[in-house]
Amino acid sequence: MKKTSQLEFVISQSKKYKQLYVYYGIEDLKNKIQPALLQILIDFDKMCKKHSIYYVITAGTLLGAVREKGFIAWDDDIDVLVKPDAYGKIREAVKEKELSQEYDFISPDTSNEIALDAKFVSKKISLGTLMGDEKIGHPLYIDVLSIENVPNNFFLKSIKGILSNLFFLSYTSLRCLRKYDELLNVMAKDSKELWLNLMIRKMVAIPAIILGKHRTYKLLMKISSYADNVTKYVTVPLGVLHYKGEIQCREVFETSVPMEFENHTFPAPKGYLEYLNNRYGSDYMTPPPKSEQGIKCFQKRADWKEILKGKYYE
Repeated sequence: MKKTSQLEFVISQSKKYKQLYVYYGIEDLKNKIQPALLQILIDFDKMCKKHSIYYVITAGTLLGAVREKGFIAWDDDIDVLVKPDAYGKIREAVKEKELSQEYDFISPDTSNEIALDAKFVSKKISLGTLMGDEKIGHPLYIDVLSIENVPNNFFLKSIKGILSNLFFLSYTSLRCLRKYDELLNVMAKDSKELWLNLMIRKMVAIPAIILGKHRTYKLLMKISSYADNVTKYVTVPLGVLHYKGEIQCREVFETSVPMEFENHTFPAPKGYLEYLNNRYGSDYMTPPPKSEQGIKCFQKRADWKEILKGKYYE
């Protein structure tokens, strides 16, 4: 079954829906979006140093640092990892007068969106301001995920992995409900494939619907966490590879090393080679073929409903 986001992108290209989205290419990324994201990371780094908050760059940001010494050309986000106690520290740090005027920290347990990662969000810079159209919306942010301990006991680790994955799928499937993505459900009227995709996702979401968004997320994090911080392994349970796929030896993330990124230096996990090999495979230093390069850089406009009603395109 195709991913919901893949189906959304294809349908968004149709004449009926294309005006409801904003599309940006490599030049927009290079000249507008990536420099703004870099500044957010610089400010995040300063905050973490001031408050002794451990973090490391990760995912595509780390891959770009190792392979390109900066952004991968088609990367439109920045990812960092923190230790379990960091969310509270960051939340307190952004309350300081200087930071509070520039940034906010939004975590999934308080947000109304279906999100897996917390976000260090700019209050002044958005995709709309960068693209010259405030109606586009979408504030810029960096993604913040936590590193969690993994039990040494094989049985307990396996149970946690299975339950974490199940609740992960149910929680993320809430995105397909009309209350969380009305446009996606509108578009499903014009696509049987998307309609069927949403029906399946909504069935998967039933446990999360019963529990409610915030309780489901808290349960997911409770299942995915473990109090013992001297276990052999750790994981990023809400990462792309999920609980079991993200498991690494503790030494990989225990300490950091300086890493060059866009002519600045940021902390990377000491075991970054092991991490990248696990995350992307042994050929991570080889860029994908041109036919596979790039991402579908598009965002639903904040004013999509008004446009659909014909307010701006009568």
